[in-house]
Amino acid sequence: MMNTPYYQASLQVPSAAKLAVMAGAIATLPFAWLYAWGTTQLIPIVNPLCTLIMACSLAVLSKKLATAGRVRHPVWMGRAGAAVGCFAWYAQWAAWIAMNDHLVPAAVSSASTPETVLRLFVRPDLMATVAVGIVQDSSSMVARSFFILVWLSEFATFLLLPRIAGARRASAPFCEQTEQWAREIVVPVAFRFIDEPDVVRRRLEHNPEELVAVLGPPIDESARYFSEVSLFRCGGDASFVTITNLAAMVAEENPVPALKNLSQAMPGKLECVAQVDDPVVELLRVPVGDPDLMLRQWEDAASGLPERAVSN
Repeated sequence: MMNTPYYQASLQVPSAAKLAVMAGAIATLPFAWLYAWGTTQLIPIVNPLCTLIMACSLAVLSKKLATAGRVRHPVWMGRAGAAVGCFAWYAQWAAWIAMNDHLVPAAVSSASTPETVLRLFVRPDLMATVAVGIVQDSSSMVARSFFILVWLSEFATFLLLPRIAGARRASAPFCEQTEQWAREIVVPVAFRFIDEPDVVRRRLEHNPEELVAVLGPPIDESARYFSEVSLFRCGGDASFVTITNLAAMVAEENPVPALKNLSQAMPGKLECVAQVDDPVVELLRVPVGDPDLMLRQWEDAASGLPERAVSN
């Protein structure tokens, strides 16, 4: 791990993490039931929103499982997060079929919906038959294609978000000596925009002790282009830094229509920023004696500067 100036995960997967992932998958069952009920009872136009909410919930769960299980293996945790999402998708599919009586195969039909769900859950062949039947009974090729596209999109969303969240959390700095996650410190002041990130990257890789000199003093937050700094503090002297160039966007430049409209509706109250290219450095090992003292010095230096003015 010391052969590179950057943090590298130790690829450790504690035994308790595997049990935590299995418990997490089981914990998704009530949410899968609620999701199936929502997509059955609510108007179809809100179904994509239900899918997004469910997938985001799975992402939060995957992140918490990685945190609690102290997983330091991004690939393993990504796969585990995807497995949890797949389990939840399969469970909601069984519940959705059971909640639509006309779709329930006679072989698993029961007066109790939970019992029907359980019977379907252990019969993936019947669930697949129902899906094929829905597609075949569609009135046109367009309708068939629509069903398949919706199901694939739903499945992909259930898998991808928890996979990304879990892998990202497992990539975060972990202090092997203390067996604790590193404390993340988002520096609440802005620094100058780094115009030559490649040059600065090479300089810090060879001389990480020059971090403060490279960043310089905090700048006026009204600047449209600036850099953001995040510190990760481990026990002892181990610290890691991520520096990112950012640009404040005016409302007209916002690529997300909803945020664009919100920015225009609340002028001067909502600010959106976008990352400019890749981070200058990401989780670079730096010698930081007392990050809290450094933070206070930066905050004191920035206290006399005006606050950012949001443009429209």
